[in-house]
Amino acid sequence: MDPDSDRSELLAYLSGDEPVYRVLITWAEGIGCQVKVPPVPWTRKSRFTDAKLLAILLRTPDGGSETVMIKVCARRDGLGEARRRATIQRNRPDFAQRFLVAQSDPGVPIEPDRYLLFSTVTVELAKTVTLRDVGHAHLPALCRTLTEILMTEWNGESLGRRFRPSSDSMTVAEYLQWELCDALCDEVARRRIEAWGVNAEDADWIALAEEGRSLPNPVRMANAGALVSDKKIICLMGDAHGDAHLDNVVVQRTESGGIEAGSMRLIDPAASIEPAPLSRDIATLALSIALQLFVEQQEANPGYRLTRGEARDLIHLLLHPRDRETTDLPPYISQSIRNVYETAYAALGGRTDLWRDQYLLSLQAQALKYLSYSSIDENQCWWFFRLAARAAEAFLNNRGCLRPSELPEPVGPGPHDGAATVPALPAKDQRPPDPVPHSDDPQEDAESTPPSRGASTTADSGDSADLPDAAPKDRLEDSGKDRAEDVGDLLPETLQPELERLIAGAGRLIRQLARLEDCRTPDQVVDGARAPRHLAETLQRWLAALPAIDLDERLPIDLRDQWAKARGDASASVQSVLRGLPADRCQAVRAWKCRNGLDNEAVALRGRLADLAVLLMGGV
Repeated sequence: MDPDSDRSELLAYLSGDEPVYRVLITWAEGIGCQVKVPPVPWTRKSRFTDAKLLAILLRTPDGGSETVMIKVCARRDGLGEARRRATIQRNRPDFAQRFLVAQSDPGVPIEPDRYLLFSTVTVELAKTVTLRDVGHAHLPALCRTLTEILMTEWNGESLGRRFRPSSDSMTVAEYLQWELCDALCDEVARRRIEAWGVNAEDADWIALAEEGRSLPNPVRMANAGALVSDKKIICLMGDAHGDAHLDNVVVQRTESGGIEAGSMRLIDPAASIEPAPLSRDIATLALSIALQLFVEQQEANPGYRLTRGEARDLIHLLLHPRDRETTDLPPYISQSIRNVYETAYAALGGRTDLWRDQYLLSLQAQALKYLSYSSIDENQCWWFFRLAARAAEAFLNNRGCLRPSELPEPVGPGPHDGAATVPALPAKDQRPPDPVPHSDDPQEDAESTPPSRGASTTADSGDSADLPDAAPKDRLEDSGKDRAEDVGDLLPETLQPELERLIAGAGRLIRQLARLEDCRTPDQVVDGARAPRHLAETLQRWLAALPAIDLDERLPIDLRDQWAKARGDASASVQSVLRGLPADRCQAVRAWKCRNGLDNEAVALRGRLADLAVLLMGGV
């Protein structure tokens, strides 16, 4: 076959993705190989993100060939996956060899914001399927096997050694924030939350028409000052995959259509951390089985929605997996979810006393994560929100919390029949510009100069959550009262880009603090704290350098007062982070114990900087 035909065939196999094609060819040439389309093409598309898996054939200089699995994903996810796989391989080589798809290369970036990963293929991909595609007859047993791998194989020879309560209790809000990461900061999630009227600033109790009673607001519970958010809990910790859904597990089919014993492998451990709540993987897996029901019903009958009875029974099953009450759900769904929960419960041995509370909180958080997935339709997302509210209710019932006597006004997606209407996301060219250029070096980013007003910039899509929310109309109207029409002319031209830079820096600070999860010793904590300390000090300098518009007597007094307060609050958050970051081994022990507190301060900092940006928008 001539080179042009080879190029056309490979490019078509890559769905016409020229950047991926160029990076792949360059990588192969660097190791003296040629890239070909495999005899039996193999591709998979993620249900939750834009990530893609493909098999390629490498022709080696000696005439041999090797099949390699490649993954195209967001740069942030790719870097995280490569790092986590290397960590697992280093810390648990036995487990990695038996149950993890091996990494053959650290991967290469695809400009501007994607990443290419490479995995060694030791099986016949033509017979490889994800758990999503194994069929109804095999799914329940495979879910049991997967749970055994997660709870027993990954967590060591001795359950007593590996399953341990957290050394320090944490608050309910801290636990939920840890489980959620920054999922509710995602643009898609924010718009859904805003449209449904369930913001974190709203009431503790809400009413859902489908439920007919007051329920706790699951979004609000993740914030300090909400219902029981300050109550302490102790949870069981261990190793966790972090994203153990059906698409992240592959098995081999046999010639007869069965499943080959011992062929199960985990992929995409980007969210894998240790220690982590053991209920995280269990809740994630159970919810992905629930989603399978939605997907299969819609594939068979486009536009299909679960009946009220099916939706109710599925929620009950997830909240009470050990309840053997007969439901109208397909047996393979109910049995798969029960197998996951009961296998995990049995593996805990004598530590089941702590399990129920943390399972409900993990279920609540993982259900809320679905609000951030643009590929999940609004009807399905509303059902996941209902589940989160019911899980929060079950947790509060265990704590003896009384619901209000009066029923709040119903919230939700318009007509409360499950149909959701959410404002459409603006086109890319209508969205606010990305805040600052992004590089792989966070310190280099921190020292970058602010862009001039109107300058064209590009940023890592992973920083999209760093942008401030667009100011609600009523807030702009309130903040604009009694202000001169030409206030904008009085503000420094560099103020807006400087705030955007600060907000993006706060977002990177959150992610850098999260990396302390990888630190195992006090020395590692001290080393890991250097980058976030440097960035926090830089943010502190940038805050101090902001124009003192509170002293400009030409501006309205209310704007000046609000600016001074918001700026002071942001400075206090930076100081709290700096005080919590360790400089020596003695301080490192304390820093590890209060790491969630540091995360909370960084999240608060980003929110306060966003308040400054909203205030600025109101001023002009």
